[in-house]
Amino acid sequence: MAAAEPKWFSGFSDLSTLQLPLALRAGWMSLHGPNLMELGAEALDETTAALWPTLFQNAPPVQCASLRWQAKGLDWQATPDAGWNLTETTRWRRLDGRAEPLRLRGRLIGGCLDTLGRIAGTAYGDLRGWSAQAGIGPHLLFLENCEMAPCELLRALYSLRLHGWFDGAAGLLVGRHAPAAVTAPELLSHEDAVREALVGLDELPVLIDADIGHVPPQLSLIQGESAELYWAPGELVLRQGAAA
Repeated sequence: MAAAEPKWFSGFSDLSTLQLPLALRAGWMSLHGPNLMELGAEALDETTAALWPTLFQNAPPVQCASLRWQAKGLDWQATPDAGWNLTETTRWRRLDGRAEPLRLRGRLIGGCLDTLGRIAGTAYGDLRGWSAQAGIGPHLLFLENCEMAPCELLRALYSLRLHGWFDGAAGLLVGRHAPAAVTAPELLSHEDAVREALVGLDELPVLIDADIGHVPPQLSLIQGESAELYWAPGELVLRQGAAA
């Protein structure tokens, strides 16, 4: 496939199992973003609608954080063109709780941790080898959790750590977790799991509750593309490609 003419491949979730090897082994860029089922609304929200210019314009648009996200979806069978039920205020946060702005630069790479954790130790998930190639530079890792409880999330993240995924990373973006939140204070939460997996990596900037993955809406991220991300409390600007 590396010798074939590339074509756009777009989506997320289980498709990460194909998108990551396409980037690492074949050198193809693909788009981690909305699937076809999520494009049926009569009027798309601004975050979801960024899919089209990202795919079809030479210069991807500058994207910002969504204003609101969906905690509970509508009945698509009853209202197939209703779109997202955006009720909750979006707030990207630093994992360390600090408010100092961040400016992160690197090549976007990542996807659904539920599947990527299974191929991290194989030739199809050799992020360390890919990053070491001449001209690649630092990577900006993005991950999201579809179904994993906190303990499984911790195991998956630590597996990535052992396989060198965080080595030399410009930063880590973690999407909103799709499984039900763990609120009992005596139990490990999803945020606790992320924090525990990264103990000792104090120089790695980490943003959580990002517009990535199974809790819509989500940004349109080009796998393997250079990107610049600016974050400050209440502000998020993402530039990809030449704009970065």
